[in-house]
Amino acid sequence: GIRATFRGKIAAMRHLFRSCDAVPFDLGDVHRCFDVLRAEAFVAGTREAYERDPASLGPNTRANYEMGAAMTLIDSAWAQAEQTRILARFQEAFESFDVILAPTTPVSPFPWTELFASHINGEPQANYYRWLALTYVTTLTTHP
Repeated sequence: GIRATFRGKIAAMRHLFRSCDAVPFDLGDVHRCFDVLRAEAFVAGTREAYERDPASLGPNTRANYEMGAAMTLIDSAWAQAEQTRILARFQEAFESFDVILAPTTPVSPFPWTELFASHINGEPQANYYRWLALTYVTTLTTHP
């Protein structure tokens, strides 16, 4: 699976670094945080189009807009604060490490006719963008 592939790549590079250790992270509720921030951005970016004609938006964009429109200011405030906490927890690792290597999108390219990767390693994804989690978790820490 993904974990074994990543560990194999790290093992192949281990000799390039003075040390190459696993870094445990407790990043809090990263998925909920991303859900809220993503939906909030879709509301900001697609509100006029949605209000004109919801059917003009693709199903994924429409789902994000509707998720965001149903959220409250409390959700938004929590997500902003949680992202700050995520960043602080991630930054602590740089007290011991100069570089952190992390996997990114864990799927091979798929046909454009498929709107998203619905399964990874045979596991169904919680929503249409969860397959991007390995990428967006790092992005929430404001690192590339």
